[in-house]
Amino acid sequence: MEKKYLIIHMDDMGSSHAANAAGINLFKKGIVTSCSVMVPCAYAYDFIRWWKQHPQYDTGIHFTLTCEWDNGKWAPIGGYETTKTLWNPDYFMWQTNETPVKNADPTDVYNELEAQIQRALHWGLVPTHFDRHMHTVMLNDGFYRAYTSLSQKYKVPFQITKNEVKPGDNAVKHTTPIDYLIGIGGGPGLNKKQKTECLRETLAGLKPGITQLTLHPVMDTPEIQYIIPDGYERVNEYEIFMSDDTMEYIKNNQIKLINYKTIQNILF
Repeated sequence: MEKKYLIIHMDDMGSSHAANAAGINLFKKGIVTSCSVMVPCAYAYDFIRWWKQHPQYDTGIHFTLTCEWDNGKWAPIGGYETTKTLWNPDYFMWQTNETPVKNADPTDVYNELEAQIQRALHWGLVPTHFDRHMHTVMLNDGFYRAYTSLSQKYKVPFQITKNEVKPGDNAVKHTTPIDYLIGIGGGPGLNKKQKTECLRETLAGLKPGITQLTLHPVMDTPEIQYIIPDGYERVNEYEIFMSDDTMEYIKNNQIKLINYKTIQNILF
């Protein structure tokens, strides 16, 4: 495969009104090609309600097993008796990956992920793929089996890169592993101009194959300033991708934008 295919993907839809608003604007702009929804979060229903009126936009489920922020918490949506090892003492999800990896029962993980699927389906979403918040489902063999078996059960491809596939992993028969999973590039604390330069370097250096570039865009609102300590990083991502210059740069580098609806039709 000589062509450079790029999925510009927005994580964390549903996590805030500011994320939903940013995601909708970027879809309408025509520059992002895919997103996924955090079903346990407060604004997931709002985003799916919008999507039902705009089903042309590629949208998956962002399987969520942790709640990383100090403010703006969310809890598992599976019943407590079937997901109890995923709840912290305050009845929210655990804040870091370490605790569920150490303590969570894979059966509870399966039950919670299926509850997220069922809730999204009930709200009307037709997901194009499943992917992973904070990569938690990839950190334990039992969690991974839940991730992949639900993909097979619901006939929805799951996100994985080729270098994550272990020898003898038959689960990947039910998906198309992508080649690379990347971000904009650069470390934390960069201003918008510096981050734009990092993005251009990243895009110019894309290799042939399928790459997913993951964003976490938000609008700049008091809500975000309260919830996310480094929320300005996400605001910068939103503003960079709303710029006409970014779209022009992608075109000039002969990059083909695709999404998870089309990924299964690409011949390797």
